[in-house]
Amino acid sequence: MNSYLHHIAISFLALIVFAGQSAQSLAGGKEKFTGRAVLTDVSSAKIEVPDNPGHGLYQGVMDGVIFNETGGSFLANARYQVFWMGDIGGGAAKVEGYKVFTMPDDVKVVAKFEGKPGTGSSDGKGRGTWTLTSGTGKYQGLKGGGTYTLTFITDSLAWDVLEGVVELP
Repeated sequence: MNSYLHHIAISFLALIVFAGQSAQSLAGGKEKFTGRAVLTDVSSAKIEVPDNPGHGLYQGVMDGVIFNETGGSFLANARYQVFWMGDIGGGAAKVEGYKVFTMPDDVKVVAKFEGKPGTGSSDGKGRGTWTLTSGTGKYQGLKGGGTYTLTFITDSLAWDVLEGVVELP
């Protein structure tokens, strides 16, 4: 009897996992995507704007790796670089730039992003949108976009969670 319940439980869990995976595919060849990345600040610079205390123009580069939490090979364990610039502390804080993903076989995916830095939110998290702009090799012609949430763990280390929909070629 105990073995019978064990098999039912395993079958039920397999059904839930399988149903969850099939729900990731959407109509028209589109797929849901969730990626979690760890990034470290490689370089950053600030130019003071003399209109308000703390107002500055910033630029920087972050480097790290992204993990595909949805399953599949899209951006799985790719190098992840963020090239950004921002206007922070002047009232209407904003940040924008490019997210560049490089696969082990040197195939690249590029996304443009824009949003608000953590200093512009009540919980200290940066948030915004991203749009795929180009890809090379097997990702040439891809489309998609979504949202991101950037959470700094220390002054130079952050999590970046990307969620959205991608349409692979």
